[in-house]
Amino acid sequence: MRNRIILLVSLIVLGAVSCRKGPDMPMQSLNPDKDMIIAPAMGVEYTVTVSSNTSWKIKSSSADWVIPSVEEFVGSCGMALAISENTADERSAVVTLATKDNSLSAEIRIVQAGASSDGFVSIKALRQMEKPGESLAVSAPGTRIKGIVVTDAAGGNWFDDSFAIEDSFGPCSGINVQMAAGHETFGKGEEVAVLLDGASLKRNEAGLLTLIPSGDASRTEMTPLDIKPIAVEHAELVSGEYESMLVHVEEYQVIEENIGGLLSDSPRFENKDGQRFRLSVLEDASFFSESYLDGAGYVNGIAGPASAEPAVYPTGMSDIVLSEMRIGVLPGIRSLPYVFSFYHSEQTNGLAKYISYNKLTYNAATQLIKGVVATDIDQTKGVSLEVTAYGADASKMYGPNLWAEAGAHDNFNTSGFVSLDCKTTPTAECGFWLNVPLQMDMPQDFNVSFGFAANNKYVLSNWTVSYSADKKTWHDAGSIVVDKAKAGGSFYLYFTVPVHLDVPMTAGTTMYLKIVPQGSDGTDGYKGADGHGSSCYMCLHSAIVISAEVEGNTSVPSGAVYFEPFDRLTAGQDYFVGDRLAAFANYCAGEINTWPVEKQNGLTGTWVMERPGYAQIGYVDTERAASRSVYENNAGSLLTPALGTSGDLNLSFKACAYRTPAIRAKAVTTTPDVGRPDITSATVEIVGGGTIDGQTYAVVTGLPTDSFKTFSLKISGATENTRIRFTSTPSDGEFSRWFIDEILVTE
Repeated sequence: MRNRIILLVSLIVLGAVSCRKGPDMPMQSLNPDKDMIIAPAMGVEYTVTVSSNTSWKIKSSSADWVIPSVEEFVGSCGMALAISENTADERSAVVTLATKDNSLSAEIRIVQAGASSDGFVSIKALRQMEKPGESLAVSAPGTRIKGIVVTDAAGGNWFDDSFAIEDSFGPCSGINVQMAAGHETFGKGEEVAVLLDGASLKRNEAGLLTLIPSGDASRTEMTPLDIKPIAVEHAELVSGEYESMLVHVEEYQVIEENIGGLLSDSPRFENKDGQRFRLSVLEDASFFSESYLDGAGYVNGIAGPASAEPAVYPTGMSDIVLSEMRIGVLPGIRSLPYVFSFYHSEQTNGLAKYISYNKLTYNAATQLIKGVVATDIDQTKGVSLEVTAYGADASKMYGPNLWAEAGAHDNFNTSGFVSLDCKTTPTAECGFWLNVPLQMDMPQDFNVSFGFAANNKYVLSNWTVSYSADKKTWHDAGSIVVDKAKAGGSFYLYFTVPVHLDVPMTAGTTMYLKIVPQGSDGTDGYKGADGHGSSCYMCLHSAIVISAEVEGNTSVPSGAVYFEPFDRLTAGQDYFVGDRLAAFANYCAGEINTWPVEKQNGLTGTWVMERPGYAQIGYVDTERAASRSVYENNAGSLLTPALGTSGDLNLSFKACAYRTPAIRAKAVTTTPDVGRPDITSATVEIVGGGTIDGQTYAVVTGLPTDSFKTFSLKISGATENTRIRFTSTPSDGEFSRWFIDEILVTE
């Protein structure tokens, strides 16, 4: 697929449409050679080459001023688009093509300049040209954009050789411009014109849509303005609509964890609703090492790209005014997944990274350990964990102690639970309670995941998960059974219990979850009336995770011969949540041979595991290993179905390597996956015909461990039976878990 932006500057004489019938192919294709046209105000005609091997049609045109020369055709065709003269304001249209059976479609977006544009197009129109993940070449002789500079070269808080401009106060009216080194410096408030012809359009390293002109930008004759920031709400920041524009946000304060810091820390800010943004201060900023006030107030700055926690780049110290009293923040979770994490940043007991720990004491009168044992260190969440455990005497009670475990199964090690139906049950129930304030409406269906560790001592086997809106009326969600570990070891088990709400849980309320023992059966088969009484050893490990399963909706790229975005995969823990998951980072859903047909989608393999929205290749069982010293690597292999297309093909895919959270300060390096971290390479094999650089396989290296990276390869001489296998080739003793997403093959 060719990616260009074309600006038409002269009339094109309508000629005959040149068409040829396409060959019969096993997979249908429909590919116009241009996705976007920028046209002048005068009437023009433009030819779009449509490459296809099947019957197709003009499905729709959103405007009557764009007239296609054909309505339907079979095969490839040079189709003329006649664009009428525009005597009014700038306008846009979309022409949609589709195969006869509507299984494939493609869009051609058209923007036409207004009658009074004088050769300028709006920044908003230019932004509409973007194709995510790609760099577009701009062909537009004599055409420019112009706007007011909103960055401040003196403050230095912007990107090298770049400045931001905006041409109106409406959304999508700003853009970053990156010039060649040594370009002329423009002052804040000056109007600048930038030539489009020969430029490129792509995202920079910070995710900002960036125009890179082929020549210089120039000042206009307009007197510099005292540019005013645009007041925006948090949702508008999140949307990215005001990216690269000067904005104003008020009634914010630095979050509690960042009090007393420096601007070099790029502190995070929040409002009373707990909505957050990051104040991004780059190293070359003149105020990089300055401190800031801790009160509430307003911030001005250049808005960053769309993000759940967007960035704002102040242009100087005067943009940060925090002189009011601090505001209270309504506690509660605001999105899923939510992770109540036991993770320790060091291999040190009692010092969790994300929760504060409160050591509980035994009450001899009630024979209970009872109370809040941990709270989320982020006070805007307000989530807390309670523990109630019964023991006949203090000598039999243990914990709940907070331990950092060698494999990152960091846990509350607790003894003293008793069954609910035994004679010695106290008036209070035994178990774990998670109190979850809500600043969101909970979906009707969600999952609660947690880890239980069972050692070779006495452990109650049967537990239930229940929920409540008032901590009085409880609704059972599901049950689990804990297995006993082998002698001398521990099983660090993972459980996921689906919850279906029979009563709504809405923003402003609190949801209560409890995990409590049932009956008196022990994991060792013991069926004593007291369920082992005060000798019940139980560890709640890693995290309690509340998540929802949602299918993705990734659009099929134009020109795709094969595309697999793994949108149907919804289960397992999302590795990219980060170290909050502790050992839960290794928790996958089922292997590929257990997936339903619609999830497999023609894929086959071994040791390919489900993650939400992507797949994991390779697996290490950290649940049922007799000890951590015998962790075993299982190298995975994922095989695509036959591509059904012969010739030379382009392959791209996203990949990321696994890194265990157990790699941390004071870590026990004798743990196999700590002492020998997972490799950061993957192997791509061509099966059924074709080569990569003359070989039937290629090794890609440098997989990151915290985000996906796109890798691209060229396949030569593919056949209709060609398939692609994704695997790894670890040496003895190495670990090779990695993630894959968005496998794309194009001609």
